[in-house]
Amino acid sequence: MEKLPVETLFQIFQLACTDGGYTGCSLSQTSRAVRAASHPSRFHSVALSTGYIRLESFINLHQKLCLVENDTRPRVVHLHLHDDEEDREHINQPASPSLRLAQPLAGGDSLVSRYSQAVRLLHLIAADLVSLVLPSSLMISSPTGDVQLADHPFPSLKALIVNVPFDVHSSALITAAVSPLFPALTHVHLVMAHRSNVSLLPFSTWYTHAPQTTHLRISFCPLNARSEMRHLLGTPTYPYRMGRRPPPARPPPAMRSWPSVRHVAIQPVPDPDILGLPCGNMGRIYWGLRSELSWMVEWANTEAVFESARVLEPRPSRFCSSPTRISRSSPEWRVDVRAAWERVVTHGVDSDWLTLGEEDEPSDDSE
Repeated sequence: MEKLPVETLFQIFQLACTDGGYTGCSLSQTSRAVRAASHPSRFHSVALSTGYIRLESFINLHQKLCLVENDTRPRVVHLHLHDDEEDREHINQPASPSLRLAQPLAGGDSLVSRYSQAVRLLHLIAADLVSLVLPSSLMISSPTGDVQLADHPFPSLKALIVNVPFDVHSSALITAAVSPLFPALTHVHLVMAHRSNVSLLPFSTWYTHAPQTTHLRISFCPLNARSEMRHLLGTPTYPYRMGRRPPPARPPPAMRSWPSVRHVAIQPVPDPDILGLPCGNMGRIYWGLRSELSWMVEWANTEAVFESARVLEPRPSRFCSSPTRISRSSPEWRVDVRAAWERVVTHGVDSDWLTLGEEDEPSDDSE
């Protein structure tokens, strides 16, 4: 190892540090020589929970290493943040995100303090980030107003996976002090809250902050967000909706709400999660909404609105932690999101970004 050039060692260690920090920690404990040689690469990919103590320890270590080695400061290129509290997001969920942030946690910790530390970390490493996974708690505007995620741009970010908060009206993007927030972002994966009565943040807001996005995936897409999906896909109104009166015919919008997107994949919520729908045959309503989404995607493909548009089959219940419900906080889904992020770390964004290896929705030959 002593005979290899520093540049070669840097590339070797960078290729090794793609597992969220495990290899980087091992390298730092191998020997003084290995720790010094791997110093710039050990933080190449980092996976952290958003606990206050864990975040504070990492920030202090990162700042210390930056002071000691100014010329070869450690760069966090890929970051995966996971909120342990998000696993319980569907139990006793407060109506207001601000109330949720103020809830005290074990050990005197609070989600407000976690939020501040996480945003502090993100602003510290924003210039180097290429891929990022964000929990929903960081997409909410801070109730204290002292520090906001959207106060600092992410100039190099290319791939973003984000859990969308329940209350989209409190999104940090709406009150962003910087625009665009993600000027180089090309690949976005929006993981919606699993309850179907949650609406989507207008895609025009995303377009304002990510104007270069070409690939978009939406998981657990709420099927009652017909208007948002129609403006995203650039389609006319669905002509076959159930009901006594035919829906008013509306032509395609003059401009799509996220016109830079050229590839889109939409995975609807599975039918056990349909909540808040009108009384009646729930299954019939659900499949009517599914048919409408499929029709819009088919129309967009026929009219060559996108280079590719697809509807993915909803995640089957065998992947769920509960036999009757699937949610983005289930362990299996978090493993899949982590695997998708690690694929970006090792291979960059590729053709599997949109599908994560999942199948398209089967076509209905009867239509």
